[in-house]
Amino acid sequence: KLARKPVADEWDKAGDTSGVQVDPGDRRVAIGVDVGGSGIKAAAVDLDTGELISPRHRVPTPQPSAPAAVIASIARMIKKITTEVSVGSDVPVGVGFPAVVIDGITKSAANVDPGWMEFDADGAMERVLRRPVHLVNDADAAGVAEMRLGAGVGQRGTVFLITLGTGTGSALFYNGMLVPNLELGHMEIRGRDA
Repeated sequence: KLARKPVADEWDKAGDTSGVQVDPGDRRVAIGVDVGGSGIKAAAVDLDTGELISPRHRVPTPQPSAPAAVIASIARMIKKITTEVSVGSDVPVGVGFPAVVIDGITKSAANVDPGWMEFDADGAMERVLRRPVHLVNDADAAGVAEMRLGAGVGQRGTVFLITLGTGTGSALFYNGMLVPNLELGHMEIRGRDA
């Protein structure tokens, strides 16, 4: 079995600090992680502006993408980010994940290892990362960001967002309220994933 090389893109160097640790000052900061079927991305983020305050890092999603392997990859990325940005151990980690997520428990596993089914991801990540963690559906996270900081700001009525990656994600808002875990990309037709 051949090992995959990490894939770099132009965003991986965004916010390059050239070895100098960034002090976020009094900004509200979190570490954002996006787990996908083919890659995991992470960066420190200003919660009020959405601005990245560390370089954006990307590593391939481990294959197989079992929980322990994915969490270990996330832990390495967070360790790297905390060398770039001065953040305390109380700075939370938000994780967008390609699954139905209810109360931090992954309820589906379409583009990741079946070991994620009914897995307490919040609890497992908090034990390993030793910081607060909140896991949500990845398209829901993208939708909330768009409603707070992007094209959805101030929009009423129905707003629909589609994410395209290894899979297809979807988020739906009605009068600013999220309809969680929509997952239209996994709608069943005649008993099969459409």
